[in-house]
Amino acid sequence: MERPPEDHWAVRDEEYEQQLLTRYYDFKGWTFDGIPTKETLEKLSLGYVAEDLIKRGILTGNDVTALKDPRAKKENE
Repeated sequence: MERPPEDHWAVRDEEYEQQLLTRYYDFKGWTFDGIPTKETLEKLSLGYVAEDLIKRGILTGNDVTALKDPRAKKENE
């Protein structure tokens, strides 16, 4: 849902937009899905939030940032 309005550009390049979003998520320390990793939350003294997300099944505890995710590598091929 991280999309600009349809009339934002005259010509849309969805692949390029996704690459930019993936790089932004990686820079922030978030997963490919835009969720802060356990490591990122712990750096922000929010380890309790990470534990709650793990209990809910939203994070696994071994999550990687966006650029390290296999889905990002498929986009860059």
